[in-house]
Amino acid sequence: MYPEQAYSSFRALVAAWAGTDAEMVLPAHGIQALVLATVAVFVNPGDKAEWSDFIENLPYGCQAVVDEAYADYMAPAERPPGSTR
Repeated sequence: MYPEQAYSSFRALVAAWAGTDAEMVLPAHGIQALVLATVAVFVNPGDKAEWSDFIENLPYGCQAVVDEAYADYMAPAERPPGSTR
């Protein structure tokens, strides 16, 4: 992350709110940076990436914050359960 030190206070506040350590909080400069960082950790070259597999295999205590802003571009049958779009 660049610059990492700029987020120490933010990470501490979010960690306190979530009941975890600041080292477990990963802020990013926009959704693309966060998605790429997440993919780099969980997906190897050649792997087939399925959203449901990602959610089901999150480590215990790990939280995923999902932005469904682009759900309108998905076929209704493919939208997340409970989507209001």
